[in-house]
Amino acid sequence: MSSRSSKFQKLPENIASDAMSIVDWKDFWKKHPQYLDLYRYSTSAGANSNSSGGCVSSSTTTKRSSLPLKRLVSKVGPMKRSRMEKMIYLHPKLMYNILSSDLDGIKSIAEQISWDLELNALQKEKISNVSKLVTVYRGNIRSIIGCFRKVLQLDKECIARILTKAPRLMNYSCTKIALSIDFFREKGFSKEEIGKMISLRPMILTYSTCKKMNTVLHVLERDLGIAKCKSIVVRYPQVLTVDADSIVERARFLRSNFTTFGCAGSEWLDVSNVISGFPPVLWLSERNLMNKILFLKHEFCFRDEEMRDILVTFPQMLGLSTDANLRPKIDFLLLPPQSGGAGLTREELKELVLYQPAILAYSLEGRIKPRVERMKKSFITLSYAPMSLMSLSDSRFDHWLLTQQSTWSIK
Repeated sequence: MSSRSSKFQKLPENIASDAMSIVDWKDFWKKHPQYLDLYRYSTSAGANSNSSGGCVSSSTTTKRSSLPLKRLVSKVGPMKRSRMEKMIYLHPKLMYNILSSDLDGIKSIAEQISWDLELNALQKEKISNVSKLVTVYRGNIRSIIGCFRKVLQLDKECIARILTKAPRLMNYSCTKIALSIDFFREKGFSKEEIGKMISLRPMILTYSTCKKMNTVLHVLERDLGIAKCKSIVVRYPQVLTVDADSIVERARFLRSNFTTFGCAGSEWLDVSNVISGFPPVLWLSERNLMNKILFLKHEFCFRDEEMRDILVTFPQMLGLSTDANLRPKIDFLLLPPQSGGAGLTREELKELVLYQPAILAYSLEGRIKPRVERMKKSFITLSYAPMSLMSLSDSRFDHWLLTQQSTWSIK
């Protein structure tokens, strides 16, 4: 038997997958002999790929840069060998022209996404960087983009932000993503709400089981009596990653603190209000939360009922950093005017915080300092100004400042 004939006998054993076992490869090689040298080496290197899921990928082929399938895979991403073989069998001339060319006319994964979403230069650069994390065939990515467009009606810019924020999302099947979207729609979430959730936390579509997410929703709504459960999930979709038992334990921890504050009878209602106002209390460490509570009580000499009022009115306080956020603002507000501060006494500051706890969340450099400095130039001190002054919009603050007399507030 000639060497050319022996090739015909061996090649089908090396490349025919289970899905393509009905193909008469011997007849194929006779009709398209040009594939013999082109296809033999590139597929024999991936002959053992069935043991790793039946995919042809750059990691399973040999390191010879001349292998045509390896070069194609580097462009379009890994695909099942059965798919590759089917393409070759059904479109032999087209695939031969592609595999024997330099592939300049084939778009890479990043180029295909950029083309589909009409990205600008900056977005193209981001996609080019994150596409290196993609390990699937680019056809799967196009299906995901199509799902976002048709089912959720997301625009191209929103889809681009999602893919650059969580490139590994593209490695999941479109079926898995569609099932997750269906789950949220069955729970009453609108397309707009699901789109917002995905924008904030794209990987929410890959969470392991809908059963786990359903349990979390049940605990929040039924066990803790949180009426605005959907609102929490839309604002903080990561709440669905928290274990249901951990949520219950954290609720008990918060209740024990409210009991300590002397709020017998309303503890669970207070817990529900705190979680609704600031869901991250469910995953911040207990030590972190207790340090904030103790700091505030010590710094402002809050009584138990006052501490309770602060937490229920403005639970976001528990998310502020003690050293980077709370301490610098307190120091500035207590600092004498001649030293560049606001000049409040501790009693005045305590009264201000009790009236408007959110003042400690406003930007020190962006809002508090600039307004205090402008008031000083008009001879107005913060202690004589309305307590809600820092909550005013810039235009309303400007209007208020213009209407003030420069004499009534001078100490």
